[in-house]
Amino acid sequence: MTVVGKTEYLDLREDPDKGISIAGVNLQEVKNTAEIMNILIEGNKRRTTESTNANLTSSRSHAIFQIFTKIVDKKKGAS
Repeated sequence: MTVVGKTEYLDLREDPDKGISIAGVNLQEVKNTAEIMNILIEGNKRRTTESTNANLTSSRSHAIFQIFTKIVDKKKGAS
């Protein structure tokens, strides 16, 4: 199944374990800022670049990083 956006298409897939998902999109749980930075660095390395008349390493891809935070009460459940 494909969903049409303004100018792009999203490849929706149905997985028996994960349910419906968008191809190439994943969710990763992290515990600290160092893990977030590692994911951002790795994602940036995977982007495609190519020279253009504008500059030598023009980006040919787009990446969206979303960070969801959850506040956890460390005292809760502690004795």
